[in-house]
Amino acid sequence: MSDHKVTGVRPEDNTKADLIPLGYFLYTMEELQKSATSLENPKYDDGCQSVLIHLEFLLNICDRYPNTVAGVIYQLKRKKLLETWNAWWERNEKKIPAKYRAGIKESADELFARLMAVRSNVID
Repeated sequence: MSDHKVTGVRPEDNTKADLIPLGYFLYTMEELQKSATSLENPKYDDGCQSVLIHLEFLLNICDRYPNTVAGVIYQLKRKKLLETWNAWWERNEKKIPAKYRAGIKESADELFARLMAVRSNVID
C-alpha cells in the first residue's frame, strides 16, 4: 500500500502535491530579493524595476496558501524591502513619466500594505 494520502478536495490536498505551493513561494521570494538587491545599485537607476511584479506574484501565493507561507514569510525581511523600495523611489520618481507616477506609487503602497499584513508564525 502507498504511503501517500489524500487529505481534502483542493488540488494541494494530497501528499504528492502539498509542498508545491511552498516551492513556488520560495522561488518567488528569491526572485523578489534579487530584484530588491538591484534597486540598491544606483548604476541601474532608470525608473524601471521588477520588484512590484515579483511582489504581486508573492502576494497571490500568500493569499491562496496563507498557512504554507506563515512559517517562512519572516525570511523576506519585509521592513528592509520597504526601505529599499522607498529609497529607490526617491531616486527614481522623476525618471518615471509624470502620467504614471501617481499610479505606480499607489500600486506600490497597496502591495506593501498587503505584504506587511501577511501573517507570520515568526516575529520578524
